[in-house]
Amino acid sequence: MELIVAKFGGTSIGNGQRIRKAAQSIVNAYMEGKKVVVVVSAINKTTDDLVAIADESIGKEVTEKQLAEILSMGERTSIRVFSSVLESLGVKSEYIDPSHDLWPVITDDNYGKAQIDFERTEEQAQGLLGLLEQGIIPVVCGFLGRTENGEVTTLGRGGSDTSACILGVALKAKEIDIYTDVDGIMTADPRMVKDASLINEMTYNEVFQLADQGAKVIHPKAVTLAKK
Repeated sequence: MELIVAKFGGTSIGNGQRIRKAAQSIVNAYMEGKKVVVVVSAINKTTDDLVAIADESIGKEVTEKQLAEILSMGERTSIRVFSSVLESLGVKSEYIDPSHDLWPVITDDNYGKAQIDFERTEEQAQGLLGLLEQGIIPVVCGFLGRTENGEVTTLGRGGSDTSACILGVALKAKEIDIYTDVDGIMTADPRMVKDASLINEMTYNEVFQLADQGAKVIHPKAVTLAKK
């Protein structure tokens, strides 16, 4: 039975209708016999809103540790919603945030741009296989990590792509699917260039160069992980 990791960005779950559509696609894959681990970002613009609130209310006095906890609430909310929608569609699901015993992504204590401990993360990720064997779909926070002491960290903006790729590597997934609000990687931003066209296939090096030069299609670290 093939295993896939499906990551949904903030725009692809930007409202209730989109969340239900995304969840239905996971149910469809599950009914086809696939094992699916879902990685979810914060709902569209939630992280920006949380940053603004922290800046206005606390300002420069906010610590990186405090900010990581505040920003984590975006993903912590979205996984609860997504998991609940999956169950409303008739499948078993469990949301996994940094407080959960099965939380997989272990990092150092650089709270704002944490570095992943790949060995520990690979060990922890195996716990998700037990849920999959029971027919339970894990819904995991993207963007977040946890130190060995249980403190919440963040992987930097775009970190949800990295979360999905590290889980794909750790679980030896057949594929990692990253969903957004466009059909794929385009020749230009379709919201700005009307005749932008879809690129059907790219090498890892080509995608990395795009990402490294600032294209917002995928995080460069995620490409590196997937290629490895």
